[in-house]
Amino acid sequence: MELEATLQWTDIVTRMAAAYAIEPAIILAIIYVESRGDPTALNQTSMATGLMQVMPQEAHAMFCLRPPSEVLLDPETNIAWGLKILSTYIEQEGTLWAAIYRYSGGKAWRSQAEFTHSFWLPFAEAWAEIEQQLRAQEQDGRLRIRHRNNSR
Repeated sequence: MELEATLQWTDIVTRMAAAYAIEPAIILAIIYVESRGDPTALNQTSMATGLMQVMPQEAHAMFCLRPPSEVLLDPETNIAWGLKILSTYIEQEGTLWAAIYRYSGGKAWRSQAEFTHSFWLPFAEAWAEIEQQLRAQEQDGRLRIRHRNNSR
């Protein structure tokens, strides 16, 4: 699994994730699955934009309080909105699986099995590999992360 494009966002994610008490590896894994670390990623069908594929205000009236696509192309803005949305879903849903299911489109999946196969399993694989790489960076003194126990 090639994670270099995603791991370049580690410093921003680590700084921002601390405010929400979410492990940076979780956010980086979402970035990997959603955009492969490309800040200019745009889903032509849904209009989801940027690193965390945040739905912009012009996608639907229900997103009217969110920034427009061009603003969400800024990595820090995109990550900030992605974190805000995910932390709300974690609080509302109670489990990380349910929060990520909702974050990834939830009812847009034909089934939970499709979600599990197409999103959750790649996310979980990326999460494990990113955690391992971040631990190695911590041990080397290249990275300092505050951890939270987020149940899988």
